[in-house]
Amino acid sequence: MAKYDTHKIYKLESKQGSLDRVEKLIVNLRKKYDIPQDIFYNILISITEAINNAITHGNKNNTEKFIIFEIFSSSTRLLFKIKDEGEGFNPTEVDDCTATENLLKDSGRGIFIMKSLSDTFDVSSSENGTLFTMCFKYGNS
Repeated sequence: MAKYDTHKIYKLESKQGSLDRVEKLIVNLRKKYDIPQDIFYNILISITEAINNAITHGNKNNTEKFIIFEIFSSSTRLLFKIKDEGEGFNPTEVDDCTATENLLKDSGRGIFIMKSLSDTFDVSSSENGTLFTMCFKYGNS
């Protein structure tokens, strides 16, 4: 893993209000590191998608379960880890949202969006939860 100047860990509740908290954290990162607008929006969309997935699909809106949200930051990149306490899923079994038969489905685009907007993306899942890891570069590294 690249060298990061700071590492912060947040324990988020499995409720929609956590999305507001995460959005404020990301806005503060934008100001602190002068992140370009296009990259800021990629981060905001990807991370809120991951948090929403953790709340809805991972923890199934169970307010007794939490999400661990980690931020690793430096002057050139941000790395995020989002882990839920759900039962996990098999990422290889997620339907291709770009396939014709899936274009009109109400769900199934989250992983595609996160993977498309981040510089690096990983998902690992087990019966103890799902972990999304995303890196965004915004400076000269």
